[in-house]
Amino acid sequence: MDPTAFIQNAARSDLMRSLRYGQPWILMEQTPSAVNWRGRNALKRPNQMRLWSYQCVSRAANGIMFFQWRAAKAGAEKFHGAMVPHAGADTRIYREVAQLGNELKTLSELVDTRTRSDVAMVFDWDNWWVLEQESHPSQEINPLNQVGAYHRSLHQRNLAVDFVPSTVDLDTLKQYKLVVVPNLY
Repeated sequence: MDPTAFIQNAARSDLMRSLRYGQPWILMEQTPSAVNWRGRNALKRPNQMRLWSYQCVSRAANGIMFFQWRAAKAGAEKFHGAMVPHAGADTRIYREVAQLGNELKTLSELVDTRTRSDVAMVFDWDNWWVLEQESHPSQEINPLNQVGAYHRSLHQRNLAVDFVPSTVDLDTLKQYKLVVVPNLY
């Protein structure tokens, strides 16, 4: 189990919100339990999926969707979590998904709300790609690790982050109290 996964979840949520310039977004695929692609695929702890879902909602997610409905009997996803796991609907996993669905129905006043951020971080896709090329000044520069380190520090201070492109108009940046510019090529 990755003890920093909730911080990565916050960063991904901030990035998704930022891709739509602060507009609400939808989490397209979440697993209610385990994934099938890590070195060790541990189950999420009780209520962990619920907490991460609410973390997304707090960062302007309008919806939480799951992959997959029923656990596959064969194929690549047979060990990937599902809302209805191999053990069926009488399980902790299914009950937690049902509970989350019932709770989210009561939060209609949060639909289309926005998250206000005092911090902007310049994140540029072309910059990321160019820094990962073979020809760069240092093998020690990993742009995603740098962005993650800054975001982790801000998250620990309970600060949401708006990711902005390097082409953002400078007047737009005046609304922020802090602008972070890691590894701009």
